[in-house]
Amino acid sequence: MDNQQTNKVEFIVENGAPVQRPLESRMTGTLIDISRSGIGFLTDVPLKPGNVLKFNNFDACNSGIVMWTLQTEQNYRVGVRFVEE
Repeated sequence: MDNQQTNKVEFIVENGAPVQRPLESRMTGTLIDISRSGIGFLTDVPLKPGNVLKFNNFDACNSGIVMWTLQTEQNYRVGVRFVEE
């Protein structure tokens, strides 16, 4: 897998879809960090704490809950805790 694919986060929002995006729409972000308990990434999607995300490109943990977001000048930094399905 090349470096660009490794840093890409693909997800859908399973509840509380952001405004102006259909629930089924695949969204993307850029991975910042990852651990056993969660991930941090940047995205242009205005996610909110409590949103449940389903990731399309992680094998072990493919669902998580948005714990916090921080709006920057150009995008949003998001912290997600993995949940077992």
